[in-house]
Amino acid sequence: MKIFEQALDHIADRMKSRNSDLRKIVLTGYSFEEWFNWEAYLACIDSKLQAEAKPSYSRFGLSKSQIKGDLYLEAPNDSALLEFGTVHDWTGDRQLEKLERDRQKLLEAKKDKTVPIELIQALVLASKVTDFVELPIWKDWLNKLSFWTMNPDYHNEVKLLPEGKIIIMAWII
Repeated sequence: MKIFEQALDHIADRMKSRNSDLRKIVLTGYSFEEWFNWEAYLACIDSKLQAEAKPSYSRFGLSKSQIKGDLYLEAPNDSALLEFGTVHDWTGDRQLEKLERDRQKLLEAKKDKTVPIELIQALVLASKVTDFVELPIWKDWLNKLSFWTMNPDYHNEVKLLPEGKIIIMAWII
């Protein structure tokens, strides 16, 4: 199992343990991305994975600028740089632009890559409804993403109690 898959499994487990908090945050209708990024970092550190929050792309020869990623993971013979994006029931089209910018950032970094590192775009979908991805409003929104129809390299679901769900998906760039 690759390090990014291990990390995302640990993150999903942490979301299960933070279920009540996550549900409350999702129900506010506000972005929870910064909170999620720190929870992801803590999940990795608590699981004894070597992780770094907000790593600079330039550190890995991926860019000459000071662009920051969300999470860096390292293990013997395996490393990954992750960009997370969060989406919930009230997410607007502005988030589509952010997710596409993240993807473009990773695609550009792939061209500059001088060290062996996997570049990962991770998407966290959260809803107060369990089968939300099948709802027309969600389908229409998600289909606007350039990568949505591509098979993800990782997929995990966490039930929110008393109802609802988060889905964590990731694509290797």
